[in-house]
Amino acid sequence: MKSFSNLVKNELIKIFAQTAYKVFIIIMVVLFMFVPLLSKGLTALVNGLSGFFDIEDDIAYYEEMVDDYNDGLERDYYEITLKTLEFFQSNGLDYESWQYSTMYGDYLYFCLSEHIYKCLRDGTVTLEEAKESLFDSCLDDNVTELDYGSAYELLSTERKEYESLIIDSEIADYYEKIYNDLLETKKAYDSYLLDLKANKLFNEEYKYEIFSYERALESYDDTLEILKFIKDNSIDYNSWKYHSWAVAQSMVLEMLSYNGPVSLQEFSTNSIYYEEYDDYEDYIEQWETTLNDEREAVMVLKYSVLNNIPTQSVQESSSKATYNSTLISNIELIMYFAVVLAGLIVANEFSSGSARLLFIRPHSRNKILLSKYVSILIVVFVLNILNAFISFGFTVMINGIGDIFAPNLVVSDGIVKESSAFLVSLGTIVLTNMRLLLAVSLAFMMSALCKKGALGIIVGILFDVFLSLIYSSIMLVSDLAFLKFTPIPYYMMEIFVSSKVEYVISQAYMNNVIMLSNTSQYQIASQLNVWAGLANFAFWFVICLLAIFVPFKKQEIKN
Repeated sequence: MKSFSNLVKNELIKIFAQTAYKVFIIIMVVLFMFVPLLSKGLTALVNGLSGFFDIEDDIAYYEEMVDDYNDGLERDYYEITLKTLEFFQSNGLDYESWQYSTMYGDYLYFCLSEHIYKCLRDGTVTLEEAKESLFDSCLDDNVTELDYGSAYELLSTERKEYESLIIDSEIADYYEKIYNDLLETKKAYDSYLLDLKANKLFNEEYKYEIFSYERALESYDDTLEILKFIKDNSIDYNSWKYHSWAVAQSMVLEMLSYNGPVSLQEFSTNSIYYEEYDDYEDYIEQWETTLNDEREAVMVLKYSVLNNIPTQSVQESSSKATYNSTLISNIELIMYFAVVLAGLIVANEFSSGSARLLFIRPHSRNKILLSKYVSILIVVFVLNILNAFISFGFTVMINGIGDIFAPNLVVSDGIVKESSAFLVSLGTIVLTNMRLLLAVSLAFMMSALCKKGALGIIVGILFDVFLSLIYSSIMLVSDLAFLKFTPIPYYMMEIFVSSKVEYVISQAYMNNVIMLSNTSQYQIASQLNVWAGLANFAFWFVICLLAIFVPFKKQEIKN
C-alpha cells in the first residue's frame, strides 16, 4: 500500500512540476470566479435595459403607430393604448410607480374592452370584424348582440372606478380591492364547478374539465391566502412575496383556461399530437401531470410566502441559483482539464521515451497505470473542493448571503417539505461529476491503448458533446427501456436533486406557458432512479478500466 501511495505521490509531483498544467489550473481557478461575475453583470444589464425606455419613449412610439393608420380598428387600438399611457403620465405615474406596475394592464384592458363593446353596440363594426382585430382578446366568447349595451355600461363603470383607484388610492386600498374581487370571482367559479358536477349530461369529457377546475380552485384558495398575507402585512408590491403571488395567480388563470384536453378525434387527426405522444392515454397522462405540476408550484409559493422562504425564481437575484449554476458550469471546465490530463498522462511517457524505463520497474504495469488514474481522480477531487469554496466566496461577495442557506422546497405526498440546501449542492457536485469521470475514463483508456494523447483528448471531449446531443434528442421518448443500460438517459444526473417545482415557477415567472413538453427532462428522470444511474456509471467505469488494464498488461513496450 505504501509503495502504491508513493507511486501516486510521484505522479502528482510530475503533474504539478509541469508549467503548462500550473498555468492551466490558474486559468481555471480564475474562470471559477467568472461565472458569478458574469451572472451579476447580466442581471445588471437586464435591469439597465429595463430602465432604458421610459414612458415618454413609448408615448412617442404609439403616436407614430397612430399616424401610420388613418382609420379602422388597428388605429383605435393604438390610440387607446396611447391615451392610457398619457393618463398615467398626466398623473405623474411613470414606469417606476406601483400604480403603473400593478394596474396598467387591467386598466388598458378595461379601456380596450369598453371601446370595442361601444363599437358593437353602435353597429360601427360587426362581431366578426372585432374577432379578426387586435381587440379579439377583449371579447367574451359567449357574447351576443343583446349583451353589447350592458357590457359597455358595466365596463365603462369599472374603468371609471379603476381610474379613481389609480389616482387616489394607496397600495393597501389596491390590495383590498383585488382581494375582494378575486374572492367574488372564486365564488363564481365554485358555483360553476358545482353545476358542472351536478349536470345530468355528465359524460367522459366532463371529467377532464372537472379535473382542471378542481386543481385550479384548490390553487385559487392558496393565492387568496397569499394575497391576504400580503394585504394584512402591507408587503411592498415589488418584493419577492408580491411576485410570488403574481406568479401563483398567473398559473391559476392558466389552469382555468385548460377546461379539458383535446378530444380523441382531434388527437388522431392532428399530427402535432400523435407524432409527439405514443397514444391518447400518454397525452392525457401528461396533460394531467402538467396541471398537477402547476398545482404543486402554487402550493410551494404559498408555503414560501407564509414561512418567509423565497423560491429562487421570484427573486431579482438568487444567491442559491447563482451558486448552483456556477458549480455545474465550473465542473464542465474541470472536465476539459481532466480529459486533457487523462489523454496525456500515459501518452507522454511514450512520446518522451521514458515508457520502457517506467514499466520495467519492480511495480506491476497495472499498479503504475492505476496510480496514474488515481492521481487524476485526486486532481479532480481537489479542483472540485476549490470550485465549491471559490464559487461560494464569489457568489456571496457579489450577491450577498441572500437565500444561499435557505432550504429547498419540494412537494412529497401532497405536502410541502424543506430539504437541506447543503445536501442539494453536494448532490449537484457529486452527480454532475459522474459524466466527468466517464469522459476522463474514456480519454485515459484511449491514451493508454493507442499511446496517442490527442486521440484520448478528442474521444473524451466528443463523448461529452455527443452524449449531450443524444440526451436532448431523447427527451420526448416516453419509453426508455432500451436505453436504461447506457449512460445516455443519465447524462444530467443532477436533475435528481434539482427542483421540478422551481423550474415550473421560473417558466411562469418569465410568462412562459407551461406546455406538456416543457418538463421533459424531469419526465426522463421520473422513469429512472438515482441509484440505478450511479450503478450504471460504475459499470461503465469498470468496463473502461478493464479495457485498459487487461490488454495493456500484455502489450510489448516500445519507445
